[in-house]
Amino acid sequence: MDNNNFNYQQPPYQQPQYQQPQYQPYQQPEPPKKKQGLAIASLILGIVGLTICCCMGIIPGIIGLILGIIAVASKQQGGKGMAIGGIITSALAILVNIILIVAMVNDEDFQEGFREGFEESYYEQTGEHSSFYEGDDDYYYNDDYDLYAYTDDDEDDYTSSGDHFWGTNYTCGDDSTIYFFADGTFAWYLDAEDWTDNIKAGTYTVVFGADARELLTTDLAEYGVTAEELDDFNARNAGSELYNEENLTVLILNTEEVILDGEYYTDPYTTYYYGYSNEEGFDGANMDSGNYATFYTNY
Repeated sequence: MDNNNFNYQQPPYQQPQYQQPQYQPYQQPEPPKKKQGLAIASLILGIVGLTICCCMGIIPGIIGLILGIIAVASKQQGGKGMAIGGIITSALAILVNIILIVAMVNDEDFQEGFREGFEESYYEQTGEHSSFYEGDDDYYYNDDYDLYAYTDDDEDDYTSSGDHFWGTNYTCGDDSTIYFFADGTFAWYLDAEDWTDNIKAGTYTVVFGADARELLTTDLAEYGVTAEELDDFNARNAGSELYNEENLTVLILNTEEVILDGEYYTDPYTTYYYGYSNEEGFDGANMDSGNYATFYTNY
């Protein structure tokens, strides 16, 4: 190869261009947002507790107070101002409702209304008297037929020496049911499951022992029960736990109102029953008709 004929050309030199690096400005990372749900709930419950009626505001007040305290104590919860507001309103709701409850409990009208309402509901459900029973006639009100078993305020000439009739209900020989309420009223239902029809109601008096003997042989002498007959009967049943002088009983029913086959009557009349009774029941007879009258105590 001919070196003289090889033409080498130097490439032109190019100055390298320097580029300034691009820097991003530093941005502070945002802290995570704190939840405010508990604080909001506390404030809402506190306001509800202050405005709700019937002394039920104490319940949302207690819940709101608890949520507010949790919101203030927790680092993960925000809305501290609302939480403090919730604590204040909830505490006020609790205080106000406690004051209302104390005021109502000490109010005589409230106490009477509560007792009557509870007694009426209790009696409808159980057929028995509650601990609040005070002998109010309204407890035996029949809405369907406007029936009351009224209390007789007149004093009786005879006193009763026993107490097993009062507040007791009996199943009778014909499967009817009679209730002797403690206020001196009675209600007699032909069907114990149906309190809307075939009912007799009024007042009653029960006389026992020596008082019953005197009543039978004096004021009720027209019915023909003599002292000799009573003595003879007691002698023939000597040793009986039921048929003895102490258990001698006169039951007086003053019927004042009757519902018979859907018809309502107010034609008062009195029926006398005579026999023997104890805590197990009453074994006697209707002194007007002569029919047996047997009552079995329902426990």
